[in-house]
Amino acid sequence: MDVRNYSLGENNVYIFLSYDGEVALPKTFQATLVFKQPVGPSVRATRYRTYLQKEMTLSTEGSGFFQLGFILPEGEYKVEVELMDVATGKMELLEQGKTFTVDQSREVKTSDIFLSFHGNAKQAFKEPILVSQLPQSDQVLSMYLRIKAPSYDQLTIRATLGIRQDDGAEIQSETVEVFESIHQRNRVVKLQPKAWVVFQDSIDLKGLERGDYLIKILLYNDDNVVAVKESRFRIGGRVQTRIFRDLDTSIRMMQYVAPADELEQILQLGDSMVKRMEFVRAWEKLFRDDPTSQMESYYEKVFEADARFAEKRTPGWLTDRGKVFIQFGEPRIRSVEIEGKTFERWTYVQWSLSFLFENRNHEYVLVE
Repeated sequence: MDVRNYSLGENNVYIFLSYDGEVALPKTFQATLVFKQPVGPSVRATRYRTYLQKEMTLSTEGSGFFQLGFILPEGEYKVEVELMDVATGKMELLEQGKTFTVDQSREVKTSDIFLSFHGNAKQAFKEPILVSQLPQSDQVLSMYLRIKAPSYDQLTIRATLGIRQDDGAEIQSETVEVFESIHQRNRVVKLQPKAWVVFQDSIDLKGLERGDYLIKILLYNDDNVVAVKESRFRIGGRVQTRIFRDLDTSIRMMQYVAPADELEQILQLGDSMVKRMEFVRAWEKLFRDDPTSQMESYYEKVFEADARFAEKRTPGWLTDRGKVFIQFGEPRIRSVEIEGKTFERWTYVQWSLSFLFENRNHEYVLVE
């Protein structure tokens, strides 16, 4: 699932849903779509109120792609989509983790950036890429942006592609991501008073290494920036470099999939090359068919947990929330306040699991 600002006809927001069916059989889903707005300052919001709720039926045969349009007033929103498989009764909740903003008051209006393997803009706007991680391939990735600016005859567009560097800068205890620009395109776009125009550029994935990428598009009137849009994607993942940079820590991070005594034996090895070989052998023992892919997938979750759930002096992968995230993945999260205390309820519908964390002095402790 993804949500995009995209003005077309009466609609200015679209929810995109992709379903991968194994066989070309009829499939029907009952969908409940909910738009929520933050209560209080959006930056600190932990509670949301329902602004709009709508139910609809989605049908497909085999794989399907759904484009659901809405018209919303200006403001910030979160989106939830609850899907019920009509045939089996199985429920699944999809959530947009971050808020997105609808802003129609600006003099220069733009869509969000659409990424697609379609070279045709019309098709790309109907079926954008919904996943953030792309495979290394020989494909050409296209980016699209729709622009409308009645007050201008033309605007200059600068589109840059940057790859994230491993050593981010530290500012007031927060890590600031650093991207090295590897591709830039400058173009002047002629505008029409009442029409939308499309900016398009392409990226050859064949020449890109694994890593995290940022696309940034700036619109200029002379030297003044009048609009900025960003989009991120990942190719593979620069996981192995991080794994072997601090191998002892990476070995300890295996505690959720391997016995503690086996890990301690590897840690006690004095020869670094032998230790590396035994580490690789441990993953081959765990996953005989595809150990490298499984190892990378596991550490991607560990590193994400480490970045997202760090608390004071406790690394994110060792916190209660980090442990649950590594073992079960992205949850359905509900934040509530009870008698002055803040709680987070993490739910995994597919396994009928639920975890309750209490915020105690900015540390979330598992209490249920």
